[in-house]
Amino acid sequence: MTRISFGKDRVVVVGALASSLLSPSRARFVALLPAYSEEECAAVTARFVELVTLGCCEVWCVGPEALALELLLRDCVKQEALSDVRVESDVDEEMGCNLCLARATQLHMSVLALAGHRPDLAAILARETARYDVPPAHRIAFEATGPTSAYVTLGERAPGTRSAKQTWLHELIGPHRGPDIIFDFASDGAVIGIEILGEDAEER
Repeated sequence: MTRISFGKDRVVVVGALASSLLSPSRARFVALLPAYSEEECAAVTARFVELVTLGCCEVWCVGPEALALELLLRDCVKQEALSDVRVESDVDEEMGCNLCLARATQLHMSVLALAGHRPDLAAILARETARYDVPPAHRIAFEATGPTSAYVTLGERAPGTRSAKQTWLHELIGPHRGPDIIFDFASDGAVIGIEILGEDAEER
């Protein structure tokens, strides 16, 4: 199996369909499954319950027979009462890989791809995964702090770090419509956060 770094604290594990399955990080993960023939769909379906047992919570079927594999796996979900497992598909290889990686990023999970015998698919994964290897200084994190309020962290910021300076949006442009916005700055002048204060902020 091949392990590829996938953003922060995550990996994409690429293995062959017939290989021994190992959870990418001993935690819940997203699986990318090839669907290029009826025989391959049958082989993937036979390993589906094993994937779920290992911690798979979402599956992306990719290839010409992706929809057929999706239907087979959805039937398996019903038969095995696996109500917490999501199954999706895309016949387009590149789009399917990107959607799978995007969902794994959203869920902050690793990916197990049974695509080791599919060089083109493995190459797409290797190329697209590199896009998620973002340097800490360029990362953006969004946190909803209320129904209409939020905080955007820019770059890597240790928990509890206080800003050296704050500037309100109205101080920069004058009166404006919409929520109050505060820019947080580090001691070196770098913007490290943006606070959006909606109507619920007044109630706290």
